[in-house]
Amino acid sequence: MARTVGQSAAPPRPARGRPAGTGAAAKKRVAAPNGETGTKILDAALNLFVQSNYWSVTIKDIGRATGLNTAMIYYYFQDKEDLFRATVERAVKHAFVEFETRTNNTQSAEEVISGWLDTHIEQLDLIRKFVKISLDYASSNNRIIRIDKAISAFYDHERTILTAAIKSGIAQGYFRLVDAEQMARFISTFLDGVMARSMVLPKFDAIEAINELRGYILGQLLI
Repeated sequence: MARTVGQSAAPPRPARGRPAGTGAAAKKRVAAPNGETGTKILDAALNLFVQSNYWSVTIKDIGRATGLNTAMIYYYFQDKEDLFRATVERAVKHAFVEFETRTNNTQSAEEVISGWLDTHIEQLDLIRKFVKISLDYASSNNRIIRIDKAISAFYDHERTILTAAIKSGIAQGYFRLVDAEQMARFISTFLDGVMARSMVLPKFDAIEAINELRGYILGQLLI
């Protein structure tokens, strides 16, 4: 997911930060991001990555935004790559936790699909930020495998959820026979387009567009 408008080619990637290290400090970095300080760093990093982009934000920028020195940030994260990956993973996890909470005990395939659309409405700002930083990152030829995997995880999980729901609705006789994977891909692509357009056009009503998508999809699926 990644779509930035008018993004110029990114400058060469700066040298990575402090080595991963070993011992208690390194172990702390693995466990700490969920704590108060780690969360503070991740929140500040997300906002900075949205305002600028992955390539231009520095650890010093994040330190200034949080009021923490860079040594403290390196205590929690190995380097900027590690921090960006953690920022992406946290946004993805938050979106799916919201979806799972919303659809807990849901049996209907229709409700599962609507639940995913409602998650995009409820978490519009977060998902839009996820799309923005992913687009900015992807605008460069400098790709990092662990970040690519973190971004892909959102789409992989989304595709799995939607495809399974559509197949279930077909099997239960509630949905017409359609290509479930193709329909899931259409929904995902449309939602991405809504997020991108809402960033380009401030007056664009993303919620209205998502509800229009709901009406169209269910109109195509329901028997």
